[in-house]
Amino acid sequence: MAMAKKGKVKNQHFVPRCLLRRFSQNDKTTSVFVVGTTTFVPTAGIKTQCAADYYYGQDQAIETELGRLESAFSRAIGDLSDDAIEGMTEADLSIVRAFVHVQAERTPHAAALHRMTYVEMGRQLWTAVAKANGLDSSDPGGEAERFADSQMPIPGAHTVELATKYQGSISDLQVKFVFGDGFMISDHPTLTLNLWRDAHPRFSRWPHLGGLLTKGFIYIMPVATKCAIVLYDRGTYRVGDDESRIAHASSFDQFALNGLQAVNASRLLFDTKVLMPVDLLGALDFRNTVRAAEGPGLLPLRPPDLDLSFLTITDRDSYDDWDLLMLPSRPGTTLPTPPRLDSPTAPGGG
Repeated sequence: MAMAKKGKVKNQHFVPRCLLRRFSQNDKTTSVFVVGTTTFVPTAGIKTQCAADYYYGQDQAIETELGRLESAFSRAIGDLSDDAIEGMTEADLSIVRAFVHVQAERTPHAAALHRMTYVEMGRQLWTAVAKANGLDSSDPGGEAERFADSQMPIPGAHTVELATKYQGSISDLQVKFVFGDGFMISDHPTLTLNLWRDAHPRFSRWPHLGGLLTKGFIYIMPVATKCAIVLYDRGTYRVGDDESRIAHASSFDQFALNGLQAVNASRLLFDTKVLMPVDLLGALDFRNTVRAAEGPGLLPLRPPDLDLSFLTITDRDSYDDWDLLMLPSRPGTTLPTPPRLDSPTAPGGG
């Protein structure tokens, strides 16, 4: 029997080269700090960074579609000049949203977060099966792990397909380009935040982290040494001047965003002609501070007291009368109606 022919593109990037080149002086190399081994490589080839063999599988369909999205994104943002940004069409902005959203889900870190959810689901299923059949509920055979692997046989393909499926959930988010003097990028570059929730006197205490449709949802992703893109809920925040698509970062903003890049990074990539050793040390210090408070492992980011100068929380509603078991959603989005806090189906209710 003839062997099936493997796909043509073996080295598949989970952070695309079209992005990494914007953190390079020559479009070929960038500086890399490997966090786990504290290794610094001053001139690392972009071609081999943030990539793995057949990360999306041997079927080239996802790799091809991602290539189209990356090309469209590169055309949409152009040279990131003021004229290019202010001249963007709604179609361009839709491409920017799609690219940032898919990038949030196409990394190994994102896959690990999804897998952790499936493991927990598998553990709950196994506990029910074990109870019904008088078996050991501690799962000595690793049924929860097997369940997760069965749901995500190719992790990269799984998370990209999920991102594509739920892309419409962020179509209402406003797009701003925030300029600064020196941004880093990591191997998990899209920050998923909700600064409104984190600062809210009531919801900051909730264990529920919300999702794509949640009020206050934000994506922040560096797209060049000088620029980061912010997708945000316009009913909750103001970013820069309402009349412009451009805002500006302070030195603290850059320190904080670089630090957040470092928190869950395996490696940091940056242009050493722009960022100095002190910038790297600052990002790592930020990482160490967060890790000291939160411990090791996978983190949904909830940075304490993150005060970004270009972003203002405009909704100060106390939501004292909120009685549902999930955070408020953005106006115009639709969610299944959750139980009320006093419902018999609520935890501790009835």
